[in-house]
Formats: sequence, structure tokens, C-alpha cells
Amino acid sequence: MKLQNALDRFVVQLEADGRSIHTRKQYQRHVRALIAWFAPRHDVAEVGHEDIASFLASPAARLRPDGGVKKASTTNSMRTSLCRFFAYCHESGLVAENPARLVRRALTGPPLPRALTDDEQERLLVA
Repeated sequence: MKLQNALDRFVVQLEADGRSIHTRKQYQRHVRALIAWFAPRHDVAEVGHEDIASFLASPAARLRPDGGVKKASTTNSMRTSLCRFFAYCHESGLVAENPARLVRRALTGPPLPRALTDDEQERLLVA
């Protein structure tokens, strides 16, 4: 089955699962970037984990339209989309093995500090 046909089926499944329109569009955008990188006529069963790694390392996945480097959180979003798409392809029997099984999230910076809750503020003032 061609990648685009698999994507169409995946989007129907996302809608059936109650995913928001924003989630569906984001997944579509990310998988379409992969399809454009390969070629529209590429078959989903021909995609291997090396292909996905090559795509994620390519300028098509790492650079913004203005040529700047995407943030790790943005590339993590793409990684998640591809992982979910290929997990669907595997679970639905379109591929024998999930080619995105080795994809890991990029490291991001430490989380931002959080504000104290009202209870924590009161305890601090009492101390």
C-alpha cells in the first residue's frame, strides 16, 4: 500500500478515536513531509528504520522554512507523529514490523521552574 493511502486510513482511525482536528492535521503534516521526502509513490512496506532515521536527520525534518534549525520540542512532535503512524501501520497489518520502533525523542532543556501553589506560599511565609 502506498504511503498516502496508509495516511488516509490513519487519519480515519484518528477521527474514529476522537482525536482533535488539530492533532489530525499535525500528524498529517508530519507524515506528508516524510512522503514528500521519499516520493509519493513509495510503498509503506518498503520503509525501514534506516529510512526514518535518514529522514529525521535530513534538512527536510530539521530545518524551518526560513532555513533556521527547528527546536528539539518541534522535532519531538514530528517524531511522535511518525511513531504513531507507523505503530498504526504495524497494528493494522500494513507492515510486518514497525520501522519507527527505534525512534527516540530528542533531549530538550530542563523544564521551566514552576510557581509555588497558594498552600506552598503560605507555608513559606509561616516559616
